[in-house]
Amino acid sequence: MITTGSWTQLLLANLGLNLPLSIMPCQLAFFRADKPEDYEPRTLPVFMAHMNDNYGEIPYGIPSVDGSGVKISTFYGWQTVNHSKQVDYAPKDEW
Repeated sequence: MITTGSWTQLLLANLGLNLPLSIMPCQLAFFRADKPEDYEPRTLPVFMAHMNDNYGEIPYGIPSVDGSGVKISTFYGWQTVNHSKQVDYAPKDEW
């Protein structure tokens, strides 16, 4: 499996595929744990909290893999862009 993120549409176009994909910028963070063994895949599952009705977002997390730290982010409808070069990677406090 290969994940290509915002470059997916460009790569698929080379194969003659034109899917209606949108690029949605997101922010994520990785957190180190005091006890890393508590946050590895065998002890911490991937999680998603369906709180969209209450907060307008869906927080999710992925366990630490090889000491990467726990990944935490949210999924919700930010403004989309048409090309990967338009993605602004600067952190935003309002997100």
